Amino acid sequence: MITIKEILALKPMNTEKRHSVERGGLYISVTPFGEKNWYYRYKMSGVSYWYVLGNFCTAESPNRITMDLKSARTQFYFERGRVENGINIQLIRIQKREEKPTTAYKVNDIVEDWKKIRQGKVVKNTWDKEFGRMEKYVLPKFGNKPLLKLNTFDIYNEMLKISESTQIGKCGRRLGGRETAKRTARHFSSLIDVAIKFGKVENNVAKGVAEMLPDHETVPSKALLEKNLLGAYLHEVENDKRKGDLQGIGVRLMPHVFVRHSEMLMMKWKELDFEKREWNRTISKQKKIAHRVYLSPQVIALLKEARMQTGTKEYVFHSNEAIKTGHISTLDTRLTQLGWKQKDKDQKPLERCVDMHGFRTTATSLGQDEELGDHALIDMCVGHKTKAVHGEAYDRATRYKERKVFMDNWSNFLDKTRKEYSVQQAKEQLKLA
Repeated sequence: MITIKEILALKPMNTEKRHSVERGGLYISVTPFGEKNWYYRYKMSGVSYWYVLGNFCTAESPNRITMDLKSARTQFYFERGRVENGINIQLIRIQKREEKPTTAYKVNDIVEDWKKIRQGKVVKNTWDKEFGRMEKYVLPKFGNKPLLKLNTFDIYNEMLKISESTQIGKCGRRLGGRETAKRTARHFSSLIDVAIKFGKVENNVAKGVAEMLPDHETVPSKALLEKNLLGAYLHEVENDKRKGDLQGIGVRLMPHVFVRHSEMLMMKWKELDFEKREWNRTISKQKKIAHRVYLSPQVIALLKEARMQTGTKEYVFHSNEAIKTGHISTLDTRLTQLGWKQKDKDQKPLERCVDMHGFRTTATSLGQDEELGDHALIDMCVGHKTKAVHGEAYDRATRYKERKVFMDNWSNFLDKTRKEYSVQQAKEQLKLA
């Protein structure tokens, strides 16, 4: 029989052919790339067959499916016994490969497996959105449908309905839309991919559906790019009677930190270091990428206001009503109440209309115009990846000292802009009086 010494001595040759060692029908071969495989060679009705028993790996590659010498011998004797009893083991293996699944697995049957695999690959906020779309748009329609009866035409038509939806939800937002439809189609496709890997279906009929749907109409976030308009916003949120509640603190804080709206509302107390004046967060949209935000004195003051209300809770913007997330989900309601969501009859934004996401544009644009920082520096403060040719492979600079200066200067600029507008308003009122 083959010995372990012979196996370890087996080296790849400079040829496209395999190099192998054989003893009594048990073979171990090495490919030109160094992979070693166990085979059982036998003859039946004058035809030679090569039956793969498994892989042999050394300690250098522990993640492969392995079969040591003892296991290979045991499997070899077992398979040889079957052949001696007239069973053509290679033909049986081929037939099993060609057999189609007979069990009518349903979409719901694979959901738990998909959740276990997918949930660990993205951060919680991203996962909540993905599973929320599946619960809302896919499972009610396709959950009880057998995987083998799914077809591209039905999936496409259902996604198209989502794409063209004009329904408005309780929060005042549109339900569905083109981007939602595309994302949902990709989630569905990833679920079917899991079903394929588990052998429950052969083809992914949802693959490519997202690309068939109408493209999302990109509408830039409405941002405040004029100093006078920005001053008006800052003056009004600072002088609102409700400025001390969590939504009031949120609309005052957002211009200073200009992260994504949803990510600011997900801020946790444990992520904040008041001594170092830092918020060490994770950028959910970019799959668990760490991002450090320097907190200016103005931001620290606002957070201390919030701490008096939610300091014992997990989230800074805690909400008892948000059972699923535990935090406030949007600040748009307060913006509407303050008159900063004004639109015309065709729902096109007017001058006094701003999106929370738009403050990222405000900081990037006015930050450069006011010569507070260059585009690359502000991009780092925003939390974007480097746009260098080789990405972060070489350019891993943080420029954190410069970012700290920028964040302080930016908050000072906002304060100055607000005060200038307040003085202007006071003068106008005196004239009217």
